[in-house]
Amino acid sequence: MSVLESFVGCDAHVLTVQEALDTARRARGSTVVLHGEPGTGKTHLLHHLEATFAHDAAVVSASCAATGDIPFGPWQTILDGNRRTRSAGQAATPRDIADRLLASWAAMPTPVLVLLDDADDIDASSLQVLELLHHSIATEAVVLVVSTRTDRLVGDLATDTTTAATGVRSVGLSGLTEDDLVTLLQTYDPAADPHEAHQAACRLIDECDGHPLAILCRLRRWEHQVAATDLVRTVLSAPPSNRRSPRQWLQHAVNELDLEHRHTLGRWVLAPTLTRAEFCDATATPRSELDDALIAATEQGLMISPWVTPSEIPATIRLLFTAVLPPDQAAQTHLVLSRYLLGHRHDALIDAAHHLERASHLAPVDVVVDTMTRAGTLALATGAHHEAERLFRIADELAPLAHDRPRRLLHTAEAVRGQGRPTEARALARHAAELAWDHGEADLLAEAALAMTLPVDWRVGDAATQRFLEEALDARPSPPLRVRAQAALALQRFQVPRSNDAHHQWAWQFRPESAAALTHDALEQARRLGDDDALVAALLAWRSVHRRPGDLTKRREISNEALSIAVRRRDTSAMVQAAIPVAVDELESAHRDGFEHAVVVARWAADQSTNPLLSWRAHLLEATKALLDADVDALQRAKASAVRIGREAQAQGREATELTLDRHVLALTDGWSVVATMLPEPDWPLMHHPLGVAGAAEALARAGRVDHAQRLLNRLRWPANPHASMLLVTTLAGRAAVMCRDSVTAAQILPTLVDYADHVAVDPEAIWVEGPVALAAAQVARFLGDTTVADSMTDRAILMNTGLDCARTSGLLVARQRLAGSPIVPPEREQAVLRLLADGLGNAQIAQALNVSVSTIRRETSSLYHRLSVGNRASAVTRAHALGLL
Repeated sequence: MSVLESFVGCDAHVLTVQEALDTARRARGSTVVLHGEPGTGKTHLLHHLEATFAHDAAVVSASCAATGDIPFGPWQTILDGNRRTRSAGQAATPRDIADRLLASWAAMPTPVLVLLDDADDIDASSLQVLELLHHSIATEAVVLVVSTRTDRLVGDLATDTTTAATGVRSVGLSGLTEDDLVTLLQTYDPAADPHEAHQAACRLIDECDGHPLAILCRLRRWEHQVAATDLVRTVLSAPPSNRRSPRQWLQHAVNELDLEHRHTLGRWVLAPTLTRAEFCDATATPRSELDDALIAATEQGLMISPWVTPSEIPATIRLLFTAVLPPDQAAQTHLVLSRYLLGHRHDALIDAAHHLERASHLAPVDVVVDTMTRAGTLALATGAHHEAERLFRIADELAPLAHDRPRRLLHTAEAVRGQGRPTEARALARHAAELAWDHGEADLLAEAALAMTLPVDWRVGDAATQRFLEEALDARPSPPLRVRAQAALALQRFQVPRSNDAHHQWAWQFRPESAAALTHDALEQARRLGDDDALVAALLAWRSVHRRPGDLTKRREISNEALSIAVRRRDTSAMVQAAIPVAVDELESAHRDGFEHAVVVARWAADQSTNPLLSWRAHLLEATKALLDADVDALQRAKASAVRIGREAQAQGREATELTLDRHVLALTDGWSVVATMLPEPDWPLMHHPLGVAGAAEALARAGRVDHAQRLLNRLRWPANPHASMLLVTTLAGRAAVMCRDSVTAAQILPTLVDYADHVAVDPEAIWVEGPVALAAAQVARFLGDTTVADSMTDRAILMNTGLDCARTSGLLVARQRLAGSPIVPPEREQAVLRLLADGLGNAQIAQALNVSVSTIRRETSSLYHRLSVGNRASAVTRAHALGLL
């Protein structure tokens, strides 16, 4: 019997999973996380669970280490092993993968036990699937068992930010307990006195600091030295003065191997990606020599089986094996392995670079630099930004004067930007631009200048960036790069900061004349070229510069064209950058479906790109969606996610964004007095922007601080700058003027509101939405005594909100109609819900009939009850009949 069997079969650990399966039989899934340092038996416990529950549950298993960085690797392995789903093809999103897994498990006649090993090696896409499954199995007969080296995953899964997630059961394998050791000792000596066995167990735990590998090594060593009946007494008689650390005990066991075996094993563990046959082939090691070394290590208790792969050797043992190699032999082995991988395993370029890094002094510098650069480029393409940066920097240190250094600096800047360090990335891009200018490389200069403009933030209008872009255009780069440089220069000239202070994130000056001409020229050239990258850049630049309300129709065409190209090319960065303007334009046009489609595209693309800045912007769209629904809980969750990601990514403008999101949360809960206390001082940069002034005036007016609000209104000028969020500024100022009883400002504002009544007031980033302009126009007109215009504007607001489906707007319209005695006209979808309510259908049945989610129906019914001033469905039906709605 293996000395490990008693340990991995510990009843307490198995009982935890048994309880989870019992709960799963009642369609109440759960997640079990096994965590413990290397060598505590996590993998072997999973094997034991698989054998134990093979007859009680459908067991599926996968290892994250075995699938590496392959997208959806472990989950695709499980899907490929299921004949029901194998023919479905590879899904494109984590949600698709999770849905297919759940669908296949739902068809199982028994509970499903999912075993996921080595979760620390999971790739980003597979981690998203794990989180989605964890949040979806609360009502499924599924138990997820995940092994990990730390307990971090326990906290991550237990922190629910989206739904009512399933509970997490934590199983910590931090070491062998006294009871475990008593069982192990009695395995060797069944007749041992229980008291003596307990004393021996305590001695072992104390001397080995509880580390199971050290304890098992000692037991294995003693097993070959003494008779089984004397084992317990041997432990008790061991002098405590010779206490060793776990690593010392392991080193003691390693030293018992002969030198040849130790060197063979030490070289073998340097190649975790190679099979035994590949290793022997690469290093010219006889197969028998490696097998003999593995068997010797197994006999010393350092391994469980001679047939394991190097990646399955616990990290502690790996350190000991590699430590016995002389540095020169280790370096030679790394060199041999790198050459083998470069020559025979083209899919292992990054692994080859890792080996070559450890043998760089033995290889020609140009070979090392070339390998590091190619591996860094591959890592960058697969989203491994940290690894890419490390490899590029190694190459740069070895060849700081190489002709290709500007290109390498650009790649490094992209890797740094992908980790959420835009300031450092921009500095690297600027250095690359300076070198490219010195070398007279026009295309490289253009690329570096373009990299200085990403991401588009408060540095728009930066003089240095404009200079490099102008120099790049003067150097006559290739036509596609010329178009992209023109588009970037247009953005630089269009929006200029009032100050170089990093905190002046909303203090803009707009100069559309020269910028508009550049975007027209860039777009015409891009269409003639037929280059997608250039065309997307030109389209987005044209759309960003043409912000006037009168350009909305053309702007929608342009932004949707850019998104279509990005989606067709699967360019995730361009998809996010295009989806945001699409979302803004669809909102301004009161097309809720188009907005929500853009949100889905942005979230998916941001998740795939692994760029934290793009993820931050996509989460802000989620906050806007919650704002439209007046869903405080959803807004709080989206705000928390956006704030966390924005701070981690060092996103420029995050302070102003966080202030805006806080304002929205308080506005939904009528906390206007609190909003008023949050407002910045008059000299704060935010108050240099008309939107900051108008928003502060409205908040102060709602909080009853009319005098202060009036002073802010007096700072605004009419008509408002059409490029500076004009409709949003005008809408907020109009409402503030009504509450301040300022008929002069109201009269100045009303013509603009009427002219653009068929628009929705929204800012250029879709972070701030105030509903149909017509609704504000109706409020201002009624204040001025023009009931004809007020009634007309109210009708247009009702019509617009049918497509916008804004809960706050619905509430305001109901209040207006009740005051004016106007008939109640619910939006089309609410009317459909009302008819099905009258037919006696429940929420789930209505959702199925309308092909929407149950949560959407709950929102619609809540809005309907509010509109009809009732509290339940029976009263709603009665009230609807009385009003002639049914």
